[in-house]
Amino acid sequence: MNPPYIDLGLIASFSLSLALGLAHAFEPDHLATLRLMKGIRKYLEFGLSHGLGFAVLAVPLVFLFSMDRFLEEVGVAVGTAFAVLLIVQEVTGREFEVSPHGSGVLQGALAVTPSKVLVAALASTVGLIGAVASVLAFIASSTIGMVAAGYA
Repeated sequence: MNPPYIDLGLIASFSLSLALGLAHAFEPDHLATLRLMKGIRKYLEFGLSHGLGFAVLAVPLVFLFSMDRFLEEVGVAVGTAFAVLLIVQEVTGREFEVSPHGSGVLQGALAVTPSKVLVAALASTVGLIGAVASVLAFIASSTIGMVAAGYA
């Protein structure tokens, strides 16, 4: 009898998406936005609408990346470039985030951050269902983190 198949890629993508979502929640622009809000309902609305904005952008990208090998490679290259940018940002202390001013869906969809790009690139490697699960994990942990940051 064969042992059950465990997709380590899916587990890694899901786990990293959870961790990246939590880290994403504590980015300075989110903390600043949350400081301007009062109450758990506002924190939750911001986190969920921000996540929805990310999903609107990420799910189609993940779908495209998973359908064509070239697009997948582009996604990995972009993810790698943003990872390098993130390292440079941390080492130099300079802010490289490109983001419109606003909150919620618009900020979630249009603010390009390394964590979002990494989640999209990772998710594109595990199939459509795994990709959606990874994006949802990112959104859930990011929202929980934002609510926690709002109370801090």
